[in-house]
Amino acid sequence: MAWPPSHVFVEPSRTFLLSLLPFPVAMSNLWKLIRVVGASAMLACPAVAQNPNQAPFGQAAGAGNAAVNRAIIHVDGTLVGIVGTVAKITDTEGTEVMVQLPQDPSHMRFNAVADPQGIRPGMMVRFSTNIGPNGLPVEPVDQVELFHPIRTNNMPAHAKEAVVPGVYPAKRGPKPPPGVIVPGTYKVVGTLAQFFPGKGIAVVAGQTPIQVPLSEEARYLVRTNSLELSQAGDKVSVDAFYDGVDKTKVVADSFTVSTERLIGTPSEDPRKSRRRRGRDKPEADEPKAAEPEAAELKE
Repeated sequence: MAWPPSHVFVEPSRTFLLSLLPFPVAMSNLWKLIRVVGASAMLACPAVAQNPNQAPFGQAAGAGNAAVNRAIIHVDGTLVGIVGTVAKITDTEGTEVMVQLPQDPSHMRFNAVADPQGIRPGMMVRFSTNIGPNGLPVEPVDQVELFHPIRTNNMPAHAKEAVVPGVYPAKRGPKPPPGVIVPGTYKVVGTLAQFFPGKGIAVVAGQTPIQVPLSEEARYLVRTNSLELSQAGDKVSVDAFYDGVDKTKVVADSFTVSTERLIGTPSEDPRKSRRRRGRDKPEADEPKAAEPEAAELKE
């Protein structure tokens, strides 16, 4: 299929979005995350289990606890693992720190690089684009973020613009008359309708369908509030509180995991694999080559 598409995009129905998916779909961990995982879901990665005797430290920030000796701390380090609501990390000096994760999922972030092979219609995306006086992009987009939408009570307007579908001017100004396009930089948030890596992207941003070109070197980033895809060895940045004495047990106000691992490489469809193995029989007396294990994550 060539880019750009010849037809005009309209508000997609659920059936329309599903019709854009190839069948059978080679599922990827990225697609499973964006489609299925709740914003507050967390999956334990290789870790040391939480010691029940350490539970009280996670209550230090609770409403019924005095905070007379509470102190603020920032920790950069490496993730060892997560069990339940407690993460174990190693700071830059090699000290192990137990971290009570934030109760508010919007204070947890996972940042990674997405494999374009795992990007599918129906995912939520956002990017910035420069629009000219004719209403068309003046240059290709060089970065697209894939995210899981999350909204909390009392969310400020600028934060809502990062998750609510729409087209928002980067700089505030008087609202133009109907039909008048003000050139400038716009933030686009919406549902992915079509995607051609290195060529173009079509998005339905609320009531506005928009098509923009992509640069050949465009980066595709994962930005979620779930720690589902975190792994031991990922970089961690924590802003937290502690009791003023023990810096190895802290209660996080914000917890960010960052990795350069490539997220979203599709794995082979198991039905296709079974059919092929049924048809292709190995020659007699010929040793069968070992098949490499399918990796969910591509390093």
